[in-house]
Amino acid sequence: MIDTLDAIAREITVLPLSLYAQVIRKIRLALTPTVNEWWTVPLYVTAHGLTTSPMPYLDRTLSIDFDFIDHRLVVLDSDGHVRGFPLTARPVAAFCAAVFAEMGVRKTSDLPIVAPMVGKAKHDLYEGVPA
Repeated sequence: MIDTLDAIAREITVLPLSLYAQVIRKIRLALTPTVNEWWTVPLYVTAHGLTTSPMPYLDRTLSIDFDFIDHRLVVLDSDGHVRGFPLTARPVAAFCAAVFAEMGVRKTSDLPIVAPMVGKAKHDLYEGVPA
């Protein structure tokens, strides 16, 4: 019974995170030069979670980090700005909109990715456990 509950809890957390990561990887794909098909889309492991590593965007460089210690998404740019928001239960479309807002994207045509992921509200729970 406990194993079943643990598996359900993992699914509630892992599935939304994989969809959130898909949004970030699509942003990375749109911002970085193409190298050997999909080599530009991985997220890299850090001490706190995952990162895109630096990507060019407009007149600056930015990176997007999942911080699983503080349960935040963090957008760092070369101008020294650190922006972000808590990783909380939200629809994937709302997550995508929040990421765009933190990046300073005014309209989605500024960032040509295939996503607002409208209708992806089914898997919207991120149940981070405070460290």
